[in-house]
Amino acid sequence: MDRDPEVAHREAIAASWERCAHRHNLVAGLARPILRLRSEEIAHRREAFNDMTSGELRGMSQLAALASETASALVVTDRDQILLDIYCRDADREAFESRGVAPGSNWDERIAGTNGVSMASLGRRAVTVRGSEHFYQTLRPFACTAVPVFDAGDAVIALLNFTTIDRGNTADFAFARHVLNMAADRVQAWLFLRRFGAAVTLRVSPPSDASPGRSNALVALDDDGRIVAITAAARAVLPEPEREAALCGRSFEEIFGTRLEPADRVPDRLLSLSPGAGPPAGSVRISAAGLAAARPRAAGRAPQALTGAPAFLALAESGLLPPVRLHQARRLLRAGTPVLIRGPVGSGKSHAARVLLAEAGRAPGIPGVLDIRSEAETVIAARIDGWNRDAAGMPDLMLAESLAAWPPRLQTALLACLERAGAAGHRPALVATCASADTGLLPELGHFLGGFVLDLPPVRQLDSRERLIRHLLRTLVPEGPPALGVEAMAAIAAHDWPGNIRELRGALDVACACCDGGMIARADLPEHVAGRIGAPAETGTPPDLAEVLRLCDWNVTRAAKVTGLSRATLNRRIREQDLHRPGKAARRPVH
Repeated sequence: MDRDPEVAHREAIAASWERCAHRHNLVAGLARPILRLRSEEIAHRREAFNDMTSGELRGMSQLAALASETASALVVTDRDQILLDIYCRDADREAFESRGVAPGSNWDERIAGTNGVSMASLGRRAVTVRGSEHFYQTLRPFACTAVPVFDAGDAVIALLNFTTIDRGNTADFAFARHVLNMAADRVQAWLFLRRFGAAVTLRVSPPSDASPGRSNALVALDDDGRIVAITAAARAVLPEPEREAALCGRSFEEIFGTRLEPADRVPDRLLSLSPGAGPPAGSVRISAAGLAAARPRAAGRAPQALTGAPAFLALAESGLLPPVRLHQARRLLRAGTPVLIRGPVGSGKSHAARVLLAEAGRAPGIPGVLDIRSEAETVIAARIDGWNRDAAGMPDLMLAESLAAWPPRLQTALLACLERAGAAGHRPALVATCASADTGLLPELGHFLGGFVLDLPPVRQLDSRERLIRHLLRTLVPEGPPALGVEAMAAIAAHDWPGNIRELRGALDVACACCDGGMIARADLPEHVAGRIGAPAETGTPPDLAEVLRLCDWNVTRAAKVTGLSRATLNRRIREQDLHRPGKAARRPVH
């Protein structure tokens, strides 16, 4: 039974007030509680924000006009809840800015208390915070309606907010949520189509809707009709059990219970439905939404069975590699083209290799594994020699581990064996792995394997660790993974993770065992991870300030919280260590 939305909202507001008073130690009566960044910090953030969205949010003129007509303010913040732009009438600007609603203001709950932006960011949904629901008294004249904006991978990249005088008209709040949701949906749809423009892209909606549905309810498919990417809005169309399931790599027809017909035969480019396995026929309506014309599965072509699918889906949703690249690797292996996987120690190369081999589309079998770390050189040489004498004995699935660590003689023998087998018409599905820093791979073998390379990044270089952390938590606690608290996330962001996924998974395993109440706190993490926050004050050990600033995108306020220093002390240490924001030239001393 669904919960009453009003009850859930009141409980969320009460929980936020509790955190503000007892966890964040905020005082409701402060006259000017909202912190603001300097103009140069705002400019840097605007530049990074426009690069991320390709300026798509610049088309806010209609929303800005609506805000002006209603004596409201349209506020745009980045994913860190820093206010980048405010659109309102000049006559109203002073009233908003005097209470903290100004460029550079920080609306994180830990700083600004309970407010619409922080609640929408935490809940990942549209929220209206009424006047008396704000924690700080200075914000209580306002009603704030905020909506998160998501990128193609459903990560929050911005928040849109209507701030107006609270006149108690609930219809105004509902209208504001509707308008802002439509704008946010359009932005995500544009970003999704830009990222997956080369794939078949479909828009789905429930059959009961008279309207075309949400513009960001999108699914991208590969040429085999398997899901490459899907937005949360598209997942919401599915029955409840499927919404949280791993869907990438699975058949669209299986999940949505319909068969795609050639789009050219259907008026207005709508794709029709016909009965199929899975949910009842007609469970969704579909329309073409891609930049390229939709290319549905050819008539009469049966869906292929998924071998080792759960592991492949989990890898596709982990965020380590683009799903499109994983699907390309699978198709190449089925055609007998080798795949090389590179990455630092602990980045998951062996796991990814085995998952891809399980998806090679051939008869199920155990791959022939050649691993210099666990087998003697003479044993590997004898196996290769046997395949040279009898190519039929070569397995259809092969995994060559740590190939760059092999002696040159063995590498040469493997290359000769593979070329001889290929000339005889036998092309096994081969995946080879090597560490990124290894230079021992023979050039000729590198050329043979280098047609398609998957590079696994170190954890510290991931654009966003959120998807990977969610994936690891789901694997550790499948029945109900815990959430990650703000301070725990800050500790993870501050840690360098030299052991990469292996180390991160171990830390989360400890945290899952130690946490209570479904929320991982900083204290639940291993000491070497949790200790990075506030370590200077407790141990006297200076932090790697340059690394902390890099991880915090040179957000001085955020870096101060991570290090446990005040902004003034942090700025002094930045000057003492002669640190400079990337791309910003150092000032020369005046003599």
